[in-house]
Amino acid sequence: MFARIISLSAALVLPLLADPVKLDDLGTQIVGKPALTQSDLEGKLLVVHLWEAHCGACRTAVPAFEKEMRSKKKYATAVIVHRHDKQELAESVADDLGLKLPVFHNPKKIPQLKMKTWPCAIIITPDGEVAYSGSPGKDFDKALRDARKSLP
Repeated sequence: MFARIISLSAALVLPLLADPVKLDDLGTQIVGKPALTQSDLEGKLLVVHLWEAHCGACRTAVPAFEKEMRSKKKYATAVIVHRHDKQELAESVADDLGLKLPVFHNPKKIPQLKMKTWPCAIIITPDGEVAYSGSPGKDFDKALRDARKSLP
């Protein structure tokens, strides 16, 4: 299992997910090599950043999120999921932004990931607990530190 954070409030811990997110739920990986595998998620927090190419705040937040998450790869797997737009647009914007984290394109709703803001960062623990859902800001940083304590 893996951890997921959904931005709501740093103090709020959501109940276990009925159906934990599987790699296939994230959509089609369009950026990042080698391709991410389910084993890359095991025993780590899963941090999902949901964004859209037409969102100005997203274009600012995604590169900052990527930079921040590079130093946390020992205990967290970070992915970026592009929503709503065409895949070609997502690829173009990801290229323009120079993104290196795995980027997935998924125009469908991911039922397990409840967005509370736009852009949205979600932290999920290895046992499937949503530790945070909300904006990728200072509450996210505290939630990530707190979620890390849940790891063996």
